[in-house]
Amino acid sequence: MNGNVLISGAGVAGLALAYWLDRAGFGVTLVERASEFRRGGQVGDIRGVALDVVQAMGLLDDARALRTRLKGMSMLDDDGNEIERTEERTRELVRHWQKPAQAFATYEALMRPHVNLNQALVDLTRQGPVPDELLTHAKNGIDLRDLLKEVD
Repeated sequence: MNGNVLISGAGVAGLALAYWLDRAGFGVTLVERASEFRRGGQVGDIRGVALDVVQAMGLLDDARALRTRLKGMSMLDDDGNEIERTEERTRELVRHWQKPAQAFATYEALMRPHVNLNQALVDLTRQGPVPDELLTHAKNGIDLRDLLKEVD
């Protein structure tokens, strides 16, 4: 083992870091302030190297299943009325993709209210580096000083 690592935050970055550090031979403890994993959707942009990482983690099919088919962008005023809409920027970006066959996720944001890439990472991480007994949730936050006393 290469040593022990404490990761603060069980969002996408913390979960992915836990996965890769475990594969590199580190002992991983993951702490999260929220009392449970966040279930809300997130906007994500997966392309280039990030796409390669998602594929290496075995989550490419999950990412594909979560994509939306974003075709433009609208700007709204304070009352929710559309004041401008554009599809040009989206089409312009499509022309510049480096890997057209794999670039499905660029501007097809990963947004779903109950099923998202974060949940796929939670599931993957629970299978390997961070089983539930090593994940500390705290209702009103966590005092890391107490936890650090337990970490070598």
